[in-house]
Amino acid sequence: MAVTTPTITTTKMALHVALSLLLTVVKSLAADPRLACNSTNHRCAERLMEGSQCIDGFCTNPFEGGCLKFFLQDEAYADKYPENSVESKLRRRVLSPERKRICNSEDPESSPFCQSASKDGGYSELRIFPQNWDSPIATSWMMQIILSEILNVPATTETGRANENNNFYNRKMKTDFGMSDLDDNYDSFQNAFDAEGGDCTIYK
Repeated sequence: MAVTTPTITTTKMALHVALSLLLTVVKSLAADPRLACNSTNHRCAERLMEGSQCIDGFCTNPFEGGCLKFFLQDEAYADKYPENSVESKLRRRVLSPERKRICNSEDPESSPFCQSASKDGGYSELRIFPQNWDSPIATSWMMQIILSEILNVPATTETGRANENNNFYNRKMKTDFGMSDLDDNYDSFQNAFDAEGGDCTIYK
């Protein structure tokens, strides 16, 4: 008889939710998919999703507080999974008022949307390097969601260029494509290797 372990089941559920999200937003993936708004054109929730607001001229990322929390609050998930199933327990854990996703080095200080990794084991930040292809970027976002929202590991994406960003939780949804030149990519790995204690957060 085949037995599904809790770890596999939990990961499958997280992948299902994350993939549903990515299929919704991947069509807008571009060098700069930010959605501009102003005092007279500020229907961010209508144009994106509920939870998006017009701040500083751009619609905010509705998933800044967590992708899984955003989707799993739908009561359809409560009806879909048995009370004592692994999926139901995961949903209750994700939706707990005390629980937030883990902050990464690109989150604003004192962000209300995330909590420090020190409260959950103090893991070092993990950088995911998708280069400049759409499919690896989408995959890196799935990895970032699972690491940050389930495994309590701070994670963000690496572009290989200073001050450029394709972090899934970026407030303005700014997406810069990473580097593809292999020589420059190897330099990025060397920088990470040389960082004191392997701490990538010293690089922005």
